[in-house]
This record gives sequence, C-alpha cells and structure tokens, in this order.
Amino acid sequence: MVLGILVWMGIALHAQSLYPDFSKLNFGCDGNSITAGEQWSKTVVDKLGFATHHNVAVGSATWACHPDTQDYGSEAFAGISGGWQVTEDRHELQMRHNNVSKVHIQKFIAEVESGAYPAPDVFVFSMGTNDRNLGSAEEALKGKTLDEVDVNTMAGGARWSIQTILEHYPQCRVFVCTPIQTGNPEHNALNLQKIAILRELCRALSV
Repeated sequence: MVLGILVWMGIALHAQSLYPDFSKLNFGCDGNSITAGEQWSKTVVDKLGFATHHNVAVGSATWACHPDTQDYGSEAFAGISGGWQVTEDRHELQMRHNNVSKVHIQKFIAEVESGAYPAPDVFVFSMGTNDRNLGSAEEALKGKTLDEVDVNTMAGGARWSIQTILEHYPQCRVFVCTPIQTGNPEHNALNLQKIAILRELCRALSV
C-alpha cells in the first residue's frame, strides 16, 4: 500500500507542475478495489488540496464488459456490485456483470450532469488487475466510432472509457495507471501483456 501511495504521489507531483493551484481543480477516478473508497485517491486529493473528489471505483471491477452488461440508468438496470464470493443469485450476478468501467463512466457522467459533482480537471484510471479477456489494442483501435468497439475485451473497454472521458471533458488531463507487477511469474506475465495493451491505447489516444 505504501508503494501504491508513492506511485500516486508521483503522478500528483507531475500534475502539480501543470496545475500549481489545485484548490480550483476537481479530481475524478475509476478503478477496482485498490482505488475504491477513500484510499490513495483521497490521499492525493487531501495532500494537494483538490476542490472535489469524485470516485466511481468499485472492488472487483474490470475494463471489459460482459455480454449482458446493462447501461447505467437503463430501465432494467440492476445496479453495481463488487461481490466476488460464489453465488447463484441472478440479480447479484447481473450487478457483478455491471461492475465494469463503461458503466462506472456512464455513472460518473450522469452524476456530473445532475449537478452532484463538477466536471473533472484531472481524471485517473487504475484498473486491469481483474481482467482476463484482454483482446488487443490493434483490434480495439480499428473502429472509427465507439459503437464499433468490442467492449467485451479489456482493450475495447479501456478505449471506450478513456475516449469517452476525453470527449466529454476535453480540458481534462487524463492519466492511466497500469496493473502493478508482482513476484508471481505467471501472474506477472499476464500483467505485462495488459501493460503493453494499455500503453498502446494511451499512445493512440494521446494520454
């Protein structure tokens, strides 16, 4: 956790060189359990004095959607759940399938448009640890519009969310943090694949 805070503080210090007065800036973020609640992002907001903290991260979240993921606010929207224990409850399973970045970002935008939060000046994505269906950056970048992107892969879901924030808030500075490497060779090899995909997407989207 200490390492994580140091990483985020490094990002914050870089942002500080761009925005010396944080008291007039609004901070937004999305992610999984590492980001949910008042963890590293709250530390960054408090230490640098951001005006607001708008966090839509949920534990167990992924970039990739599921075939039955519902749009936030749709008529039958079941909600979002960070649950992970074995269950056969269909409503709970649907909520878990809604626990993806696309839905989080739809929620973020809805909360801004409702006036609950201001538009972000700085936005940080920190997720990917829980993704298994990676896809490829090449495929995710083929579609000219987001409607053409396969959001059921990590690469497609990441493109959709990052590009949506960029399009809705063109003055916002966006940061994308990759999964932390580990000492487990097998797990680390998968993380390195994720990191490569996210870096390629970020280069293409100028993030």
